[in-house]
Amino acid sequence: MKGNFGIVDEIYYRASAKATKSSPPSLLIRSELRAFVEQQQYFFDMLWKKAIPAKQRIKEIEEGIKREFIETIQDPSETLDLIHKTISSATDEIMIMFPTARSFQVYEREGVLNLLK
Repeated sequence: MKGNFGIVDEIYYRASAKATKSSPPSLLIRSELRAFVEQQQYFFDMLWKKAIPAKQRIKEIEEGIKREFIETIQDPSETLDLIHKTISSATDEIMIMFPTARSFQVYEREGVLNLLK
């Protein structure tokens, strides 16, 4: 491990960083600053919610199961590139839902619907 952190009773934050594998931590950070401790608690809670139990992950790897994920893409050009790649690589079926009539028109203008043909 490169380092670790802990929160004690939502009051104390402690963290350490390791420079080398065989040596004890060279740096120890401790804080009681409430806003900072709350921020670190939020960070920990977020990681905990997204964690995958080891047994489940090992089973997925052994069985060759690909994990599903959701990703938000903000850049319109990146979205179009992804749509083009997905349509080009589809082998069986494509199902598309357009959120608005305007988005349908945009994709039509960009040639996405021609790719489907």
